[in-house]
Amino acid sequence: MTWTLSFQTHTILVLICE
Repeated sequence: MTWTLSFQTHTILVLICE
């Protein structure tokens, strides 16, 4: 589930950038 963790991390970064 490496892709899942990566996706979650990306989502968090996007929320922070917003």
